[in-house]
Amino acid sequence: MMSLWELVKKRECSTVAVCGMAKNTGKTVTLNYLVKSAGKKGMDLGLTSIGRDGEMWDVLSYKRKPPIYVKPGMLLATAEKTLRAATAKLKVLQLTELETPLGRVAIARAETAGRVELAGPSRVAQLLEVINALKAFGIQLVLVDGTFDRQSFAAPRVTEGFILATGGILSESLQEVVKITRHCVDRLLLPKTSDEIIEYYRQGYVVVLSVKGHKAYPGSIMRGQKNEFWRSLNESISHIIFGGALLTPTLLDVMDSEIDIKGMRVVVRDATCLFVDKKMIDKFTERGGRIEVLEPMDLLAVTVNPTSPEGRDFESKVFYDAMSQSLKDVPVFDLVQGYGP
Repeated sequence: MMSLWELVKKRECSTVAVCGMAKNTGKTVTLNYLVKSAGKKGMDLGLTSIGRDGEMWDVLSYKRKPPIYVKPGMLLATAEKTLRAATAKLKVLQLTELETPLGRVAIARAETAGRVELAGPSRVAQLLEVINALKAFGIQLVLVDGTFDRQSFAAPRVTEGFILATGGILSESLQEVVKITRHCVDRLLLPKTSDEIIEYYRQGYVVVLSVKGHKAYPGSIMRGQKNEFWRSLNESISHIIFGGALLTPTLLDVMDSEIDIKGMRVVVRDATCLFVDKKMIDKFTERGGRIEVLEPMDLLAVTVNPTSPEGRDFESKVFYDAMSQSLKDVPVFDLVQGYGP
């Protein structure tokens, strides 16, 4: 059996995002597993977060949270005020100009093992700066901690690999947990569009390809016009390329217009730009449409947590088997019980 760590190493990723589908899905367990594995191999590892994690108590639920641990020699990029909460002895190597609500982002080295808090930048551009700053110190692998509702940090242009944590907290029904996770994975694994389409992409614009050629429209042209804009496009359309986020109402407007959906391709930059619910995606594909991306995501694995802080636990092996049976196209791991592909 190949371990999750071996899988990460095999892909040769220099940046990996670890994302939980919700609180208590085991994201921190996954992060700590990777930290521990890197420590055993003597790898130079860097840690940061888009948002905040590792604090002892959840500020919303007031429940105790699992800590994030580091090993000596590892680097972390975190806000100044979180440094004093660490039990690990930290040495600040650089104080960046990137501001957060908890102070500027500092690059610090762990001189002893211990617990740390992570509170990194909130914007993608800033996160890229932090990642580059960590790599400038010779870091071989940067782990980025984040939440599913702020998934832009996992875009292919930001992090090379992506690990998704799912768990029993999502539903009282095992079948529903599997269904929700399967839909999420399907969205993350959207197929890449053809190479000749990539050249038409324009940030902030909607580009329409038809038998008459192609035309770019400012993204703002659709605001307030809804169906009227799409109904004005009565030619045979092969592709609609969105240079920004695609939302459920926009795809609904396309489907409610006179455009022939069969065989049409809707293209977004990557899966993090798609904000369309499953029901609408299903309707679109049933009518013969297809959603594609310019930059596909590399979903390395899914980690599973059958337990819930609400006391609603599933039997570990049953939960793992159900998830791995549904997600045959992605390696699935239960890092606590040691189940894996």
